[in-house]
Amino acid sequence: LRLIPEDLDLAQLLDDLYREQVAGVYVPEDAVLYVGGGARDPSPLQRSILAHEITHALQDQHFDLAGFVDLPDERADEQLARIALVEGDATLTQQLWALEHLTGAQQGELLDEAFAIDTAVLDSAPEAIARSLSFPYIEGAQFAVALFQQGGMAALDDAFANPPTTTEHILHPDRYLAGEPAVAVQTASSPGDGWSEIERGGLGEFDVQLIFDPLGRADAAQVADGWGGGELAAWDRDGDLALAVSLAFDSAADATEACQAIPRWYSEPADASSVGAGVLQSNRDWLAFTCSGDRVAFGLGPDEATARALVAG
Repeated sequence: LRLIPEDLDLAQLLDDLYREQVAGVYVPEDAVLYVGGGARDPSPLQRSILAHEITHALQDQHFDLAGFVDLPDERADEQLARIALVEGDATLTQQLWALEHLTGAQQGELLDEAFAIDTAVLDSAPEAIARSLSFPYIEGAQFAVALFQQGGMAALDDAFANPPTTTEHILHPDRYLAGEPAVAVQTASSPGDGWSEIERGGLGEFDVQLIFDPLGRADAAQVADGWGGGELAAWDRDGDLALAVSLAFDSAADATEACQAIPRWYSEPADASSVGAGVLQSNRDWLAFTCSGDRVAFGLGPDEATARALVAG
């Protein structure tokens, strides 16, 4: 999907990114929390981070955090939604604690500390990596604020008992409150003989935003806004990769908007050209796409026949 450069050392980037950005952590398996700095007299920023991590400890005591977020790979979008609830609740509580327990001068010091944090690795990371890291904290906090405004902390406790099931719920709290479910969607079962499935799972609204980000964040959000359900599957054959995406939208108009965006998206990062209706070729793979009613599907493969097989039927 060209979300990261082919030559990126992803493991090293993530290691560097976490070392730069993670200021505290709670480990449910050990029931221990850690905050960086080693100060015997914590600064305002460290105290607010402690409030965040203590919130995780309280969540764990009441809702079993490890079990709460431990979902199978095929429920990855639901897992991200749950993580966003966990981090959003802790981020909101951290902010409320700071407003209540820090003086105005200390709050100013906290902001100075926060602005002084080195973000060189984060700033240089691919957009998809940076946004995936921030999503549970930024969009998660916005989700938590929406629930808090509806019913205070009791509404957040209720959300742990009735968790959001999609990132659409996080991005649109009103849809969570309305109980809007995802539509079941299934991709192709196989591209053909010789292929081994290596991945299959839900593809959420946030994923769709990331995929179409080369069109610009606003346009990507507009395309993803009509998301109703999705699935991604991938296969390997002697080092070749085939990937299929199937999406359901809230309406045929939403699907048409996404369908029109696919060739624009693929042409942008892949420098691709059209070779016929619904088929494009780039320097490393082929893309085929189909649109019908409120459904959209596209497939990527090493040759035209494989790409077409992924969206046939």
